Amino acid sequence: MTHINNAARKDWAACRDGIARRGWLAVLLVAVIVAPAAQAQRHSRRTYDRLSMSDLKTLQDSIVDVVEKVLPSTVAIRTYGGRRVLLPLSNGSGTIFRSNGYILTNYHVIEGAPSIKVILHNGAEYDAVVIQEDKRSDLAVLKIEADNLRAATFCNLSDVRIGHWAFAVGHPFGLSRLSDNTPSFTVGNISAMGRNLTEQLNPNGDSRYYGNLIETSATINPGNSGGALFNIDGDMIGVVTAIETESGVSEGLGFAIPISDRTRKIVASLEAGDEVLYGYLGVKLLTVEDGAASAMYTVRGKKVRGARIDNVEERGPARRAQLRADDVLIEFDGTPIENQDHLIRVIGSTPVGSLVSARYVRGRRERTTSVILAERPDTRAMMDIEGIAIPAVYNWRGAAFGEIPPALLRLANISPDDAGLLVVDVRPGSDAAKRGLERLQLVTSINGTRVKTLDQFQIVRDTATGPIAVRLDNDDVINFPRPNN
Repeated sequence: MTHINNAARKDWAACRDGIARRGWLAVLLVAVIVAPAAQAQRHSRRTYDRLSMSDLKTLQDSIVDVVEKVLPSTVAIRTYGGRRVLLPLSNGSGTIFRSNGYILTNYHVIEGAPSIKVILHNGAEYDAVVIQEDKRSDLAVLKIEADNLRAATFCNLSDVRIGHWAFAVGHPFGLSRLSDNTPSFTVGNISAMGRNLTEQLNPNGDSRYYGNLIETSATINPGNSGGALFNIDGDMIGVVTAIETESGVSEGLGFAIPISDRTRKIVASLEAGDEVLYGYLGVKLLTVEDGAASAMYTVRGKKVRGARIDNVEERGPARRAQLRADDVLIEFDGTPIENQDHLIRVIGSTPVGSLVSARYVRGRRERTTSVILAERPDTRAMMDIEGIAIPAVYNWRGAAFGEIPPALLRLANISPDDAGLLVVDVRPGSDAAKRGLERLQLVTSINGTRVKTLDQFQIVRDTATGPIAVRLDNDDVINFPRPNN
């Protein structure tokens, strides 16, 4: 479970009392949500002063229906590590989203774990492999060898409103392993939408992004991470990710990654074994605030809504597009920009290499420029073999494939005609590792087609209609299934 650190809590001190005072509203939540039928009958007189026992039982039955629908799709995740003896590393949760064993969880639940176990609600235990993981979104997709499982249904996020019911399902503290493996089910509501907690949850400033989060009052504790947040229909609206706490346990404030259109695309990429690429502008941003900043940046007398550039990276896409510090970006690729967090999401979801138009304000004048987005430099680790850098690397199903530079061909005494793609690294516990790929193996062909570049590799893989056969220079063939197989 990701916690907000002590330094970040100081920024929250001013609002904590207000958040705590909201607790009494929980007492009224049932009456507020389920009373419309009674209110409609009041007309000019107060016909109902309270809910009947029949109303409460109907509500209770509705919640039980949700429980019965969602518990079978919730799994416990336990990770292990160690050189000689596997020792427990962490407990977390996950959600089955394909009936043939694909599971969605948090990256931080399985981060670096070489061995992963998944336990279903009925106690059945499986070894899991990592199909793909994405540190920036804090999401990962696992696979177990099982069929005919109960899969969760993703909700349309546009239907979610503040005040709606919210149910958190998972395995807090790993307690289910001590009993019958039944997940915990807690009840609350959607407290807020669009929370940005990147600075609080990621104080070290690495590539992780925690923006656009759902805030919920449903009880969340360590071990719930990777589990689901469901709505009253039993549809999944978020991936439980973090809590705000001083004690280390739930204090009524939890957060989930929303099942937004962007999240769906990320999950689809992870399910296919592909790494997730993020557009990159090369700027540091400040939000345009009320007061001096908005008075300074106006267009035709109207207050600007957008994101102000604080700093422009040397030799980055923004610099090449002649953007400067203090420019206020108000539209990007046809999308009006609301604030800093919104712009980050829009840029990140724009394909790398895209040529897009950007509207901005400089000196109270509106201007337009074109920019070609680069790939985020902090999402791909630099790799080298024998001190020779591998300039182009692509991660697929847990294996990093790289084009072989001439210096390494000479060092390995490989003719350019015999060159292929080098397996630069393999993640322990990944699908690639399970199937037998190893570091420094040489890939010569994919489905019978010779490959020497990553572009060739991706074209052959993407156009395959069946299993993907990876042939090595020793003529061994390693078969990978297509997604959803």
